[in-house]
Amino acid sequence: MPRFKPTTYLFVFVAIGLFSPVFLFSKYVLPPLTPFSYMFLRSAFGTAFLTVVLLSRKLFGSFVSLLKDCWRDVLLFSLAFHLLPLVLVFFSTPITTPTDQVIINNMNLAFVLIINKFAFRAKMMRRMIIAVGINFAGALLVLWPLDFSQNPNLLGDVIMILAVIIGSFFYIWNKKLAFRADPAVLNFSVNFFPTIVSLPLMFFIGGAGNILELSGAGWFFITFIGIGISGIAYCCLNEGYRDPAMSPEHMSMFTTLIPVVGLGLSIAAGFGTGWVNYLGAGLVIFSIVIANFTSSREKGVDAVPTGGAIVVEEIKKGDAPPT
Repeated sequence: MPRFKPTTYLFVFVAIGLFSPVFLFSKYVLPPLTPFSYMFLRSAFGTAFLTVVLLSRKLFGSFVSLLKDCWRDVLLFSLAFHLLPLVLVFFSTPITTPTDQVIINNMNLAFVLIINKFAFRAKMMRRMIIAVGINFAGALLVLWPLDFSQNPNLLGDVIMILAVIIGSFFYIWNKKLAFRADPAVLNFSVNFFPTIVSLPLMFFIGGAGNILELSGAGWFFITFIGIGISGIAYCCLNEGYRDPAMSPEHMSMFTTLIPVVGLGLSIAAGFGTGWVNYLGAGLVIFSIVIANFTSSREKGVDAVPTGGAIVVEEIKKGDAPPT
């Protein structure tokens, strides 16, 4: 492990701490929020925070340039691969546990690799294939028993898996856009456009009035999710990348702490499960560790961390880390 700057450790561990309780905290804003009132508040708080960041760094011109260059990719990135999966996650929240959500969320390791392999013809190393197999086996045990009459969480778990499959494209598009704009600009887009879309949906489909029913604790949790996770956490990870010693592989090793901390928080809050499911959780986390220790030097393949998942893509000459 290389020697990082003290501030790099600070940024990375702050991000891990902010990401970890997202599913647990979401549990406490249900009810009264509906999917679109939840997404509106989350995105609006994130947009407000990132507006200040962009203004202070004079980056709004970069945001406009990004839209001119590749507006279709930005909208897919922000709406289809970010807003839609989060709405599905919201639907799954009342009918499963935060523990299951934390574990299933890390199935994106397998889905991103499979999508990259078959849709984008990315190379897949042997250890990555083993990791995918272990990941699926662990996820199967997390969902056990696979019977709706015996497992009250199963429907919520299936919806969560669908969200993870769609959300896997977010990580691929994140890599695609990483060299087109400053990371803060990309963060702004994934908050701004969902805010614009969620606002009318919240009024027409329902949920605007439910915002007024939020308790003081509910306002705290949704503010934390919007500013702390959608805004600050991603910015902290991007700041960690500014350290010359920080490679994508090393960042992946750090982010494996997110599901571990999140699982511990959920269990501590009383959302436990059975021993078979705990075994599945262990396998899922183990699969991520295996993937993170895969050598990125093998055959010119790079392992790029994306919020706990790994995107495997061939390195293109002339690519530089995002700034």
